[in-house]
Amino acid sequence: AFLDDGIIEKTKRIEGILHCVRPVALAKYPVFTENTREYTVLETENFGKIVQMEIGAIMVGKITNHKLSGRVARGMEKGCFEFGGSTIVVLIKKDMIRFNDELLNKLKATKEVSVYLGESIAVKMNGGKN
Repeated sequence: AFLDDGIIEKTKRIEGILHCVRPVALAKYPVFTENTREYTVLETENFGKIVQMEIGAIMVGKITNHKLSGRVARGMEKGCFEFGGSTIVVLIKKDMIRFNDELLNKLKATKEVSVYLGESIAVKMNGGKN
């Protein structure tokens, strides 16, 4: 799902290999630069320009994003991973958000936290685009 309302500026698929994306694999393999990825550059209403990137994994292998262009809405389905789950990376300019303390505490304890659609993990800071 898209994380905010905005306009799609660019989409790109990058073919790669399929390492596991669990934290144990991150110590051995450059997962985020070698795995198959697909990203979208969005000009969002609340955070300015962001990148939302899906990363394929060994048990997933296929990223299927809808062929969208133009305006999108927060929560609108962007696409899906086929077979299992994987990882989504979001790049946002510094000082645009503040992560929830509960999320940060979970990360300190477990190094990996599942996030579900609609779950809040951060809030927009005052410096964010209005």
